[in-house]
Amino acid sequence: MNFLRASLRLLSLFLVLIALFVLWMPGDLLLRTTGRDTISWRANVLRFWGRVAAPIMGLRITVEGTPPQMPFCLVANHLSYVDVLLMQFTTGGILLSKAEVASWPIVGALSARIGTLFIDRTMRRDVVRVNQLIENTLAAGDGIIFFPEGTTGDGKSVRRFNSSLLNYPAQTSYP
Repeated sequence: MNFLRASLRLLSLFLVLIALFVLWMPGDLLLRTTGRDTISWRANVLRFWGRVAAPIMGLRITVEGTPPQMPFCLVANHLSYVDVLLMQFTTGGILLSKAEVASWPIVGALSARIGTLFIDRTMRRDVVRVNQLIENTLAAGDGIIFFPEGTTGDGKSVRRFNSSLLNYPAQTSYP
């Protein structure tokens, strides 16, 4: 029974993801061709997708306090894929992810399409490129979400932060 329930949830989540992506693309294309704001469109679609997807995943989301207003830089520990979704659902910000995610089937293409920034952690010099992307993202009025520990953990301790991507947000006092 649990396998059946999990399979139905996964299938439902996949169908909702595809349906919302198909609905999102024309709006995004229209806004891009007219030069209008795509940031709030993407953020609203992500929040809506979160409200639809969370119950399918068996999640009850409770937000304590006020989510940051754009532009923002949100830095957190990374426990699982769920925290990625929760942060995107509640803030609508852009994720910074390891480059490997871009090559994952379906997830990689969808992530790239919604604006996820990717960093190649095997190339030290990629930090310069990504810092420029972070600066551009914040200057455009968008939010950025990333996990400077660079990996998932159990949440019982904080690992060493890779601080090289925190320079611009810290220097400019982004919340």
